[in-house]
Amino acid sequence: MHVDKQTMRVLSVLCILIIPGISMGQVKNDKKLSPIPPSMRERFVERLNLYYELKRTKQYDKLYDLLSEQYSGVTGERPRREGFIRAYQELDAEGRDAVPLKWRLKKVIKELDDSGNGTYFIFLDVKARYKGEKIDDKGYLEARVENGDWYLREYYVET
Repeated sequence: MHVDKQTMRVLSVLCILIIPGISMGQVKNDKKLSPIPPSMRERFVERLNLYYELKRTKQYDKLYDLLSEQYSGVTGERPRREGFIRAYQELDAEGRDAVPLKWRLKKVIKELDDSGNGTYFIFLDVKARYKGEKIDDKGYLEARVENGDWYLREYYVET
């Protein structure tokens, strides 16, 4: 299912209004967002909140549309839509998928890739439901601007 940009923007705005992520009042002066250019912060927050809202509501087909084209996961390539959706559905069916309930931005770090483009590493505190229990978890995302908009990739950190 393909969602046009206008529909995605409307969904993003609605998500900002109803989900417990970063509020728009925090965007302009939040020091945690300082690595992100001021003109791009509101859209970044919209996309970040949309990402977690789609994950929370298990809308994996729409979540796929937020994946970075420059996907640099374990395989180094962006997964195919069907495989991505199936992997999340399998985790969900097995009860191994942590469902985010609330998230809070902790830190953003900007690094330049070999082409001089910015890659932003996002660190979050996440309250999630895992196997029926509420847990405190960490969220790690990589964000990039591609074709004028923010795209994300989740990654995991071994501790």
